[in-house]
Amino acid sequence: MSTHAHRWYTSEGHDGGLHHCKKCGRSHQGPRPKSTDCPVSDAEHNAVAWLGPAGLYPTRLDAVQNGEQCLEPVSADQLFSYASALVQLQIERQRPPNVEGRKTETGKLVDVLPTAAVEGDQLVISITTECLLHAITCSSQWPVNEAGEPIQINDGVLLIQEIIHELQRGDEQGTNPMHRLFDEAALAALDNGSEAVDYDEVRP
Repeated sequence: MSTHAHRWYTSEGHDGGLHHCKKCGRSHQGPRPKSTDCPVSDAEHNAVAWLGPAGLYPTRLDAVQNGEQCLEPVSADQLFSYASALVQLQIERQRPPNVEGRKTETGKLVDVLPTAAVEGDQLVISITTECLLHAITCSSQWPVNEAGEPIQINDGVLLIQEIIHELQRGDEQGTNPMHRLFDEAALAALDNGSEAVDYDEVRP
């Protein structure tokens, strides 16, 4: 059996400390061990999905219950890549072939999917207006007409301006949807085992 480094956190500080492994659940009383006998790899611990020959599963248990025996852990970045590829394929199928400025000579879409990147000292999130308008009408909460089809957008420019206004509109505490988005993303990073913080300082 392959073994890996433990990811310890401390719940009690006396008598050398009571340490627990975030990955396998093992506990140890005394000085923090330096052993590398954890049966759970970082990839398995941080997995947000599991990939088997028959498909993708939200948990290992779901995969096993479906008869899967050969599984690979899927990270958040990998899952995003899979989802991005699927979205790109769907957009490519729906977009007319003569849309100017949206396809390269090889027929691949460019500058369509939303991106997030650091530019200098700024976090820049970008999305084309066309992709934004398409994405919101695909939402399960977007209203539909009597035929069950998404209601049409008559003025895309105006709707985007209204969306920008809502993104910047704060509540009584001055918090707007963008603040909540960043908070949720940061907490998700911690839940997925971020290595950028010191978990020993977290109160039990």
